[in-house]
Amino acid sequence: MCRVLLEKQYINEDFVNDVISRENLMATEVGMEIAIPHGEAENVKESCIALTVLEHPTKWHKEYVKFVFMLCISECDKVKMKNIIKNLYKQMNDSEFFEKLKNDKSASINILNELEEKAL
Repeated sequence: MCRVLLEKQYINEDFVNDVISRENLMATEVGMEIAIPHGEAENVKESCIALTVLEHPTKWHKEYVKFVFMLCISECDKVKMKNIIKNLYKQMNDSEFFEKLKNDKSASINILNELEEKAL
């Protein structure tokens, strides 16, 4: 994920190290097969949320993860991060949410956009 974000210039190289350090400090799995890795805001060039839906759940640290939401939030958008996470947790209670993420790429894009829009 980080490689693609680097290529598209959403993040700088230090963000990759941030994510790894953060995972070593404390795993970002949050239950329901979801992980929300993130790095430091100062290493984000342009805010975005990247989503990877793994074909098969993989052991993250203690839990298995299928959905990885990479939060890349710049300094100027830092306040939105809490709201984005809150909106994601609300969606986690909806079983259709996961089906849409797994089966419909355009729905996934809409869901990511909604998480960001609701945070404004």
